[in-house]
Amino acid sequence: MKENVLIVSADVELAKQLEIFLTRHDCIAHKVEHDSDAFKALNDINISLVLYDLLYNNVKDFNFFDYVKKKHQAFQIIVLIDYDKIDLEMVLGLMKNGAYDFVTKPIDEERLLFSITNGLERKKDFELKYNAEKKAKDYQEILMKELEMTKKELEATKKELYSQNLELELIYGNENLENFKSIDDYFSKNVFEKSIKDQRIGKYTILEAIGKGGMSIVYKAVDHILNRQVAVKQLTLLKEDLPTYVIEDIRKRFKKEAQVIAMLDHENIVKVFDIILEDDKYYMIMEYIEGRTLENIIIQRKKLPIPEAISIIMDVCIALDYIHSNNIIHRDIKPSNILIENTGCIKLTDFGVIRDISESTVTPTGSIVGTIAYIAPEQGTKHTDFRVDIFSLGIILYELITGIHPFKANSYAQTFMNISNQTPKKPSEINSKCNEALDYIIMKTIEKNPDKRYTNSKSLYKDLVIFMESYEKLIV
Repeated sequence: MKENVLIVSADVELAKQLEIFLTRHDCIAHKVEHDSDAFKALNDINISLVLYDLLYNNVKDFNFFDYVKKKHQAFQIIVLIDYDKIDLEMVLGLMKNGAYDFVTKPIDEERLLFSITNGLERKKDFELKYNAEKKAKDYQEILMKELEMTKKELEATKKELYSQNLELELIYGNENLENFKSIDDYFSKNVFEKSIKDQRIGKYTILEAIGKGGMSIVYKAVDHILNRQVAVKQLTLLKEDLPTYVIEDIRKRFKKEAQVIAMLDHENIVKVFDIILEDDKYYMIMEYIEGRTLENIIIQRKKLPIPEAISIIMDVCIALDYIHSNNIIHRDIKPSNILIENTGCIKLTDFGVIRDISESTVTPTGSIVGTIAYIAPEQGTKHTDFRVDIFSLGIILYELITGIHPFKANSYAQTFMNISNQTPKKPSEINSKCNEALDYIIMKTIEKNPDKRYTNSKSLYKDLVIFMESYEKLIV
């Protein structure tokens, strides 16, 4: 693509010489004689670079250079100056106000070509950096909007949680709610703890908060020794607000999570590097994932194309098959715990309520764990196995295909009632692109009776592979 170059010169012969030179080097020349015409050209034409013929008797200030510096930062100004009229003070003033380079007259074409080439490269580098910064700023604005939406939704559900006597983590029963003056007190003290930006934890320096949960905050941090970014998950508890046995149980689960994930080694599972106890606070050091949660994608896009949705679920099936083969039940499969790297790789995270079926449960008997909107009906009983994770994954698949949660209601309590008693519509009744075969798979994953569900994620994975083979033939 040819570059537009603006020549600002009252010297007709010089302007003509420059026009011929630029045309020969595949550029489009635009000639003006005065600054006032140059201003108009800058606004009317997509100029890439300026060749400015400096006439001292006409340059009394730096208005043109100031304007370019403020309004058209991407392109560069090359000043053409008579060799015998070089004034160091003027040169420094022009450089300070935006001049990129100086070429002396009479013009050395090789020197001018070198300056123009470098100027155009600098312009491209500036635009790449500007676009990257704009993209990052736009993404940050999206995140801030999502945060505001989350806060509003949180405010709307707090009182509902309290009125239904559901404890925040839905684990310890309503007797512990009496330890708080209000549910707002709990949130303010435990969930939204002040940022610890720039604080050192061991060899790690906190950069920013990137996520919050019921009893933890996740920070982005830097490991100064290995020179890499990590995620630091802080357990947030206030001793005066909870009974000792609850504190100890939560800490036990936190350490158990770290131990279990550290033992696991799979490309679809977030790695744990270390656990630190400092100033009576627990921190888990984990792999930092550059990407987004599936929850963020659902918020932005509502539903996904069938192949994309199934591809994500199949990767989660692989991760679940691995942890299930190690006798681990995740018990909190939900979109916010599924991370999608910028490379497209799926990562399963947040094993905070995991259960090793080879050991006695860490959580008090008969309590409900997980997130209400994605838990299996039997998670409030003693009889749980790998199929609770299948049920949760089925809800996510339903949501990705239809854009609608199959059981969601206006309150957590009603949502759980729907999960326990309500049969949702078949996905094909909502999304016409979904056929009977996919209906069967999805409805089987969210069967209320675990005996009618897929027995393991490997079986679900195989059925999804078979479906995709037939689906791809249909759309070809």
